[in-house]
Amino acid sequence: MMSANETQVLRDERFGLLSEVRDRATVPVWSHDGPSAARLLGLGRSAAYEAARNGEMPGVVRIGGAVRVSVPTLLAALGVEQ
Repeated sequence: MMSANETQVLRDERFGLLSEVRDRATVPVWSHDGPSAARLLGLGRSAAYEAARNGEMPGVVRIGGAVRVSVPTLLAALGVEQ
């Protein structure tokens, strides 16, 4: 179980990520060093790609070989107002 401090850090990190992605059309499913759907959903790399493949991640868009996620759809699924 996370402590209150750890929970607040996670909230602050996600708020920062939200501000980074709001103006984008899509974000990658997973990214090592940037904003991604996986980080916003609290998923690791493997779990994120599995969720995208199985249709469990909202707004998945395949562009060529890239798997990306629609930001408006992702924010709506998270209950975040745009």
